[in-house]
Amino acid sequence: CHPFEKDAIPTEKDAIPAEKDAIPTERMPSFSKEEVEAEEDPLMQESVFQVYTVVSHVRDALEKGVVEVGLPMFQTLLQRVLSVTAIPFSGEPVRGLQIMGLLETRNLDFKNVLLLSVNEGMLPRKSAELSFIPYNLRKGFGLTTADHKDSIFAYYFFRLLQRAETITLVYNTTSEGINRGEMSRFILQLLVESNHPIKTYQLHTRLGLSPSRQLSVEKTPALLAHMKTRFDQGANVKKLSPTAINTLLDCSLRFYFKYVIGLEEPDTVSDEIDGAMLGTFFHHAAEYLYTDLLLRSMNLPAGPVEVEAARKAKTINKALEAGTNTSNDNRSNTPNNNNNTPPLNALITASNLEPWIKGERSIDQLAEHVMRMDFFKLEPGDNTPIDYSGEQLIRHRLLTHFIKTLLRLDSEAAPFTMKGMERWVEQPVTVETSQGPLTFTLGGIIDRLHEKAGVLHVLDYKTGGDSKEIKTIEALFESSGDRYNYGLQILLYCALLAEQQTMYPQPLKPELLYVNKAGGETYSPDVKVNKEVVDNYAQWHQPLMDNLRLTLQHLFDPSLPFTQTQQVKKCEYCPYKGICQR
Repeated sequence: CHPFEKDAIPTEKDAIPAEKDAIPTERMPSFSKEEVEAEEDPLMQESVFQVYTVVSHVRDALEKGVVEVGLPMFQTLLQRVLSVTAIPFSGEPVRGLQIMGLLETRNLDFKNVLLLSVNEGMLPRKSAELSFIPYNLRKGFGLTTADHKDSIFAYYFFRLLQRAETITLVYNTTSEGINRGEMSRFILQLLVESNHPIKTYQLHTRLGLSPSRQLSVEKTPALLAHMKTRFDQGANVKKLSPTAINTLLDCSLRFYFKYVIGLEEPDTVSDEIDGAMLGTFFHHAAEYLYTDLLLRSMNLPAGPVEVEAARKAKTINKALEAGTNTSNDNRSNTPNNNNNTPPLNALITASNLEPWIKGERSIDQLAEHVMRMDFFKLEPGDNTPIDYSGEQLIRHRLLTHFIKTLLRLDSEAAPFTMKGMERWVEQPVTVETSQGPLTFTLGGIIDRLHEKAGVLHVLDYKTGGDSKEIKTIEALFESSGDRYNYGLQILLYCALLAEQQTMYPQPLKPELLYVNKAGGETYSPDVKVNKEVVDNYAQWHQPLMDNLRLTLQHLFDPSLPFTQTQQVKKCEYCPYKGICQR
């Protein structure tokens, strides 16, 4: 029967054998006879027929049980087969334009000849010798070699040009794939030996870059009402973190996508460990280390399972906030109880850190534990063997180095009293806007709080980037220029604590610990404003809050639309750059 007759067209049911449950057959396309006959393009009809033939062969193989594959493997297999499938087509041999391959021109003469892709490597085509006999043996015993094939192509080429009146040879000067951007040796031979006049032309494509899209979103009354509902105090209020404030200042349009309309960033699954993930590893390791140390100081179980349970329940933070004891039975995770438990002594001394520094406690095992949980998604205590790749081993070694650096710096800074780890802090801030007074909730997770000599150190870990000096408080809120995002972040953490004076009455000292830069003995995590070390944040609090309120007022200013950043470099890692086409 004809290949396009109804009975010959694969349906959703018989395109792939039903017993192969691994491949959902409902996704397979089907063609009706009417649909195929309605397509007048003969090339399209031939294409459909070739695809049908290939799918039929794959189906036959599956029915015979030659291979059993799932959907991803089937898709890959089908694409591989289709990529090398040739689609023949025919025309009128005595009139019109004839499109032919070089071998099809043998013993035929043409008045006008147009040859495309006359590049070295394409004509003559380079092909590997599919033989176990080395070239020298083939040459010595008179067997065919690549030189023989080149001679055959040379004969076909010059014989085709023998009786032609007009000859046009086209080659591409762009290097891509097997095309090296060189003219064929046959063209070079014509230029050197031919007595016929030869004209050369250089054709250039006039490609112009289209103007970049300038996107903006006007703050209509409906949008402002939506924003008021989203950010004003309430049960489902959207809390603004320092990262959100930095996003608003860097690119208000990105803030609109993420925080105003809640456009989710695409989830990416990667086998590689990027800088952000390495930072997650280090934060986990630092919190684990001190949770383990404080649990052991109270003679409580501190195995991987117990420490991770305490981390998840924020047991240490709760005990520090309450200023009471933790339960002797760690399963309750409740600091407020009347059991006979040892007190929580949050004092960290150099002797507490010595077991890690001297190798009595394994830093390598801590780094491996963190990677097993955060990267390989294994539960604590799961000893499933893992085969690390080379890149993962490098990240493991780098994480180990960062932990050692942290231990060395903390040993030098000891003694100090731990006040919190990965602690969430939030504070309402009321601002007068075009929509009336709005109360925003600002909040964030502070990596570590510790007290020494009556000063509360607000510490933020960084595993990448460079330390900078804050020129002025106003410069932190400027959308243009090279803003110091990390500087604004740590000062906003201090601002949240300063607003809670009764809970944190001590002087606040912001610190940024760049563990990737802290290898030198003279390294200091101090934060400087106008070349002055911030030992007491209080003097900078009012200017910071004034600029923060002004920024939040601008957020609700209807005359200031959400616009793209003018610094295109900031778009490099933006998840919404596809929308802006940057």
